[in-house]
Amino acid sequence: MNLAAHLLASVILVIPIATQADETELNIGRAAGAYVLSADFQQLLARSECSYAFKKLPLSPSVRISEVLATVPKSNRTEAKRFFDDSEDYREMKASFTKLITDTLEKTRSEGLDRNTACGMLIGFAATNELKATRIWTDYVKKSGAR
Repeated sequence: MNLAAHLLASVILVIPIATQADETELNIGRAAGAYVLSADFQQLLARSECSYAFKKLPLSPSVRISEVLATVPKSNRTEAKRFFDDSEDYREMKASFTKLITDTLEKTRSEGLDRNTACGMLIGFAATNELKATRIWTDYVKKSGAR
């Protein structure tokens, strides 16, 4: 698989979709998950060998988790907190991001690309994902009347 196909295939990792939930819970889960996971991806990228490209550390996922918990309906807070605190699914998603970063850096080297090119691709992916995740979260907040 070439690098572009590898990155494209990885897009599905970034915006989780619940498999069994009613429409409201799906929207909450998708919005909150995308929003927090985007921060996780950026944080992991900033701690990788691509750290040179960051002038400052990106927003902490814990800040986003606090925002999510303050925003989602009270009936969903315990479940959301449990998910972000100790869910195996959440840990696996973060591990998949670490693997994506490592695999992309290794793959680009094997294809003869330098670190700056590889990091540029990953940072571009992170920036695009951040825009999408923020839009999904903002849309959820507007539609739900939260805040």
